[in-house]
Amino acid sequence: MVIDRAIFLDIDGVLVLASSLLQSRKLWFNHTACPFVKDCVDVLNRIIEITDAEIVLTSSWRLEYDWKVIGEIFAFNGVKKEPIAMTENFGFWIRSKEIEHFLRENKVIQFVILDDTKIFNFDEHFIQINPNKGLTKRRIKRILQILKCD
Repeated sequence: MVIDRAIFLDIDGVLVLASSLLQSRKLWFNHTACPFVKDCVDVLNRIIEITDAEIVLTSSWRLEYDWKVIGEIFAFNGVKKEPIAMTENFGFWIRSKEIEHFLRENKVIQFVILDDTKIFNFDEHFIQINPNKGLTKRRIKRILQILKCD
């Protein structure tokens, strides 16, 4: 697979915050997946609009839901694109190895990693998201720089 621009995306702490869990189950996707925070989705959508980046899912959600449901969850939450791929599962604490493996197996020209936990070996491509705030507008400029769209 060749990807011009990719966003390696975590969900919890990036699009889903603790406040998401407090939402009425009536607002959840099929009463099983808590909603993404709209402001965080708006920022992600803005980045996608500017860069046309594809989403590669690194989140543990890829282990909880099948591929079809993941797409439905993204659509339900108003994300402009659903993920086109996901990293393999090597275990939660070695997410950097999962990303390294994905990059070896696929041709990715530019990429950014958005995660609330530290991802090692990718300092020039990694943005650590504050899990209390999620993905915010103040991160857009740096993300665009990393994706060479500034």
